[in-house]
Amino acid sequence: FWAAGTPVRAIALLDEALALAPERRTRAAALALRGRIEGGVGRQSSARDMLLEAAGLVEEDDPLEAASILLAATTPLYFGGDVAGSLATAERARTLVPRDDTPLDARAEVVHGWALSHAGRDREAGEVLERALELLRRTGEPTQPRLQNERLALDILERMHEVDELAPQVDALARAGGPLALLNALEQETRFGVRSGRWRRAEASGEEAFQIADAMGHVVDVSRLLVLMALVDAARGNADRCRVRLDQSAAFAAVHELEVLADTVEVVRGLLELGLGELETAVVVLEGVARRSAERDLFARDVTPEPDLVEALALLGRADEARTWL
Repeated sequence: FWAAGTPVRAIALLDEALALAPERRTRAAALALRGRIEGGVGRQSSARDMLLEAAGLVEEDDPLEAASILLAATTPLYFGGDVAGSLATAERARTLVPRDDTPLDARAEVVHGWALSHAGRDREAGEVLERALELLRRTGEPTQPRLQNERLALDILERMHEVDELAPQVDALARAGGPLALLNALEQETRFGVRSGRWRRAEASGEEAFQIADAMGHVVDVSRLLVLMALVDAARGNADRCRVRLDQSAAFAAVHELEVLADTVEVVRGLLELGLGELETAVVVLEGVARRSAERDLFARDVTPEPDLVEALALLGRADEARTWL
């Protein structure tokens, strides 16, 4: 039911299974899937707690399964604003997986590199991700998860030409894999399109992904897609549509505890105000995000207000403040 795009039915079945108080491994499996679903349609703190509990239930008997669950837990930790916790969880998972050139080994490297990059440890992240790419390219026939991990690693390394080269394979596999697989691929394609300046491609992927996510009730994906498309609107000066999308995304982020996404909304809002010449407003918005990111020790490109903040301050003649942020 989850893979087919019916999360409400999947949640009902899992809650029924958990109510039967099954033995530890079965409970862990149910909690792990329940936590993954909660991360997409519910609260990030609930998803985090379910996944960490599930990992704890099997860590002693099945460290590889525990590691796989912990890797999933890094996402709600990150979007919930716990950057250090996300990295610590990725590192914990990494210690449980032997360096044996298996797909799980490669996935552990990708997630560890992703978490390191968000914590500002780019040199370490680069080394980890280069090894991840070597592993991924030695694992045989391409699958959608493998190719998506490969594209994620390449994106963090800013090798966007190679990211684009893999797009046709990912799209073909995703369209054969069902709505959830397609949604994951399209959201990734939207994000990459925005980052590489391929805005028409980003808009096309984003609109298709939005329709799927909305129909499936994946409100977290809806919120992420709205802010990505709003970024294109802001850069093009489509102010009214941009504000509508940002307000919608911010409302979802508040309900579902998406702290980092809420700040991404404000980064885009600041860009819009800068483009419209509302410099004082842009400074207020962007300074707020910059200070919150500093408090979290967050260094994610999606939440990087400083360049636009420096520009707004410089245009206002506030050179000393601009230099400080620079």
